[in-house]
Amino acid sequence: MTYDWIILGSGPGGSSVAKSLAKDGKKIAVIDPIFGGSCALRGCTPKKVMESVTSAYWQAKDHERHRFPKSNDFVDWHLLQARKDSFIS
Repeated sequence: MTYDWIILGSGPGGSSVAKSLAKDGKKIAVIDPIFGGSCALRGCTPKKVMESVTSAYWQAKDHERHRFPKSNDFVDWHLLQARKDSFIS
């Protein structure tokens, strides 16, 4: 089979380029051992999911100083992992 372009990695960069080239009618091959790439499955995206929860937690703790209602004393690690796993799947 002949391709116009071969893209290594299906993360945000590779996917974006592949979609753009496909819209232009190019024949694309994407090579990645696990579709989604490191960023989507093990890097950037999972980190953003987890970081957003922990940032909200620390903001809530900071708001307590201004007499807002008390927040939970902890972030449930198991729930956070389940949320991340659900998001990336």
